[in-house]
Amino acid sequence: MFAIIDLEFTSWKGSLERNWKLEWEKREIIQIGSVKFNSFNGNLKFKNIYIKPKFNKNLSFYIQSLTKISQSTINEHGKDFKFAIQDMNLFFKDVKYIFCNGFDKEVFIENFEMHNLKKKKFLSNIYNIRPYLSKKLKIDEKEIISSELNNFFNFENISIKHNALNDSLNIFKCLKLLKSKNKLNYHEIISSIIK
Repeated sequence: MFAIIDLEFTSWKGSLERNWKLEWEKREIIQIGSVKFNSFNGNLKFKNIYIKPKFNKNLSFYIQSLTKISQSTINEHGKDFKFAIQDMNLFFKDVKYIFCNGFDKEVFIENFEMHNLKKKKFLSNIYNIRPYLSKKLKIDEKEIISSELNNFFNFENISIKHNALNDSLNIFKCLKLLKSKNKLNYHEIISSIIK
């Protein structure tokens, strides 16, 4: 079983350029989206969780505008990180490889540390596919943005960009099309990502 994961986390105007260096800036996860599958032609299972930030409880207007995640969504549907991780741990119980596009694993680790929680086993199963996509698409890694992968392929874009579940689906579509285009089976894609 395989999975793709994407995160949305707290951010403010200029956070990316500053690399979240201001003392009060923290990359607190506010949404986890994931799809899991046995093959690229099989059925998908979905997981979408909103999380209440611990330190910066009020979302910036910047991140609300970027992700379309409102403060009311977090207030009404957000879980504590601890309980969200319990859900994700159960979802990933049968998953051997989890793919992300970028530094999601590092953000996960930061959040475990912020919450003083013991890291879950699934963290060691997360692999960054951005270098692989960069090589296959022959473009700079900085241009590999999950919500814009449709620009390199012929598939319809998701309706809401920077949504963790939609971005996971975009990554899935991208890998599926690469598999089809290059006549690779998914085990070969996996081996080239994790080598």
